[in-house]
Amino acid sequence: MVLSPAGDGPLTDDLRSMSIETHRVALMPEGLMGARALPSLVRRLRRLRPTVFHAHLNWPIACKYGLAAALAARVPAVIGTVHLFVDAPIGTGRRVQQRLLGRGVDQYIAVSEHVATCLRAHLPWPADKITVVPNGVDALRAPAGGATALRREVAGSAAVPLVLTVARLSPEKGHPYLLEAAREVPNAVFGLVGDGRDRPKLEAMARSLGVSDRVRFLGRRSDVGDLLAVADLFVLPSLYEGLPLSVLEAMSLGVPVIASRIGGTDEAVVNDETGLLVDPGDSRGLATAIRSLLERPEEARRFGNAGRERMQREFTAAVMAERTQEVYARALAARRRS
Repeated sequence: MVLSPAGDGPLTDDLRSMSIETHRVALMPEGLMGARALPSLVRRLRRLRPTVFHAHLNWPIACKYGLAAALAARVPAVIGTVHLFVDAPIGTGRRVQQRLLGRGVDQYIAVSEHVATCLRAHLPWPADKITVVPNGVDALRAPAGGATALRREVAGSAAVPLVLTVARLSPEKGHPYLLEAAREVPNAVFGLVGDGRDRPKLEAMARSLGVSDRVRFLGRRSDVGDLLAVADLFVLPSLYEGLPLSVLEAMSLGVPVIASRIGGTDEAVVNDETGLLVDPGDSRGLATAIRSLLERPEEARRFGNAGRERMQREFTAAVMAERTQEVYARALAARRRS
């Protein structure tokens, strides 16, 4: 079963199509509003009697009321996956709350070694309760037909190099540095898949840099796999990440990757072996890397092939699921012994 505050949406629809039971829960934000919703969730969990409560945290101290409710309901195994570490101040009150939660939660899963290292250094959780299970994805497939038409739709011509980025349009993704790099790569079209609050600002920046005729703001798309398959390069200029799924998806299709040299990303992309890494915020270095691979297609293909092999070996959804199930089994066995 799945508990979600999001209600109906693509994820819920997919789950229902697989006959997975879903339940909508109230949002539980910081403060009194979230605390008031806690007793209701405790009662619901006692009624549903799940074996495992697995929360997904978009930053380390998220979902504290959900985890607390699972502990109060005596769910046999309580797990939290931390997808991203944000170096934000944690006051005394939050630190006490996290220390108490850390005593009760059976395991915290970090999606990369980088995230795990940061958690051990900054959070008052027992180090032995932090386990790394790298993100994984199902390998995407290249489109059987229509690739040429899609390429022309985005790039205007099948002969024009296409550089693709898949990321929400928000500050941590580093899109301004990509737009600055685009000015130095005049022969390529840049496709930006995703949406977000920074879109108007980025569109204005593209106009001011004189690259708006070569930058396509594609918005949210349901054909990301097809778009990746027709791209020459995938670029992700993020300032920080956990372990980005978009990089793994590009690797699964053998698309050469250029990304920021940051924790998490550098565990998937091996510099000068499966792609190129550039210092975060370095638009000139980004432009140099893009030009380098566009000018050396044989090297780009070598990186793409090596990236696909690495993804298939270490970052598949099946591997992630197997390792997650092992975490569940360890947590349940430890509870039975206690």
